[in-house]
Amino acid sequence: MFLITLVTLGAYEIREGVRRREEASLLQFETSTKSYEAIFNNFFEREATESEVNSFNDLIGTVNNSPDSFVGYYFSDWFPSLQSTQLPISSVLNQSQDNYFTQNIHIVSVDGSDYLMRYFPSLSPQLYGVVIQKSQVRQTGIGQIAISFIFALGILGIVTIATTWFMRRVIIKPVQKVETVADEIARGNFESRTELVSGDEIGRLSNSVNIMAQKLGEYVGKLEKVDEVKDEFIALASHNLRTPITKLKGGLEILSEEGHSSAVTTTILQLKDTTYELDRLTERLLSVVSIETRETTYVDVVAIDVYALLRKAVEHISARAGDRNITVQLHKSVTTGTVSGVSSRLLEAFEYILDNAVTFNKDGGKVDVHVESTLQDVMVKIVDTGVGIEKEILPRLFSKFERGQNMLSGDYPGVGLGLYVTKLIIDQHGGRISIDSIKGEGTTVIIVLPLEIEKEG
Repeated sequence: MFLITLVTLGAYEIREGVRRREEASLLQFETSTKSYEAIFNNFFEREATESEVNSFNDLIGTVNNSPDSFVGYYFSDWFPSLQSTQLPISSVLNQSQDNYFTQNIHIVSVDGSDYLMRYFPSLSPQLYGVVIQKSQVRQTGIGQIAISFIFALGILGIVTIATTWFMRRVIIKPVQKVETVADEIARGNFESRTELVSGDEIGRLSNSVNIMAQKLGEYVGKLEKVDEVKDEFIALASHNLRTPITKLKGGLEILSEEGHSSAVTTTILQLKDTTYELDRLTERLLSVVSIETRETTYVDVVAIDVYALLRKAVEHISARAGDRNITVQLHKSVTTGTVSGVSSRLLEAFEYILDNAVTFNKDGGKVDVHVESTLQDVMVKIVDTGVGIEKEILPRLFSKFERGQNMLSGDYPGVGLGLYVTKLIIDQHGGRISIDSIKGEGTTVIIVLPLEIEKEG
């Protein structure tokens, strides 16, 4: 907008300059022709004196200083040959100084449309007027316009360069610095600062970003401390719960072997199930703490037959699945491949997925486990016919303590740690896990693990 306004003002100034120049030329023409008129009146009233001829000669010479001034003339005696003659005023004087002033001189325009002329109606009809060639004035005006336009372009270029430099130094660079710091803050570097000191809007924005980074750093620090305290509490509580839970399990096993009435036997079985769930929750809490704090050592990394490990996980879950008449079937492809990892951890991950497939399945449902290998990976696919998961919840399923809406009613056990722990384990083994589900139809979980790289020699 600023540049458009500048160009408009420049064009206006050029136009006004041309108009003033034309007005000045017309004014000079007006003044000159009035002087001609006074002298010509004397010429036609009587014989011109020598001093009058000299005055006319001086006046014409003054006007002739401009290359724009011309006259057209002819002598009555030579009408056929000189009617359309167009000569500079100096040439007219050279031809008429000697003896032509004693004759009737007629000053005419060769082409009235191309000239600026002044008529003298009060003089003899033989005198038409004094002429200044319009085309010469136009050419001079165009030249002046071109010069003015080039000058305006030069000024415009300088102003543009200066404006660009100013905007880059005062606006663009500071904004880029603020943007860079904002990106650093977004990546978690809360120590980054803009280091811009000014009293304008950008300076205030910079100061606000610095304050925001400081506050975020403080809040994140507090949250990290709270998270540490929480992890310590979970670890402590889990360890302290493990011993009494083990005792409960052992006592219930002894009680279940003795003969009791049906009511007592049913109560013992319910206590065993409850103790199993409590034990499983405790183990998951301990797994979370162990994996997050990287307390697990990988000295036991070995080559793992994925199919054999899945068969063990299916055996562990079959008893619970049988209680609800849920079929769990393991399918093997021609090749299954081996992966490198900690067997106990991968078994834990597979059991979490199978446990969910049974827990959230329908009575009489089905769980199919497929395993196959490609050139680079081993893929495990677990498909169930359960209740399914809402689409909007799928992106959050691997978050800690995340549960589906239909799981919050209390009909399903758990606190939302299974998938979180599973993803941690799969990530640590260099793999990836994904879930697809249709509400009311079932869920499909796909785990991909890299094949073991054979060592040479």
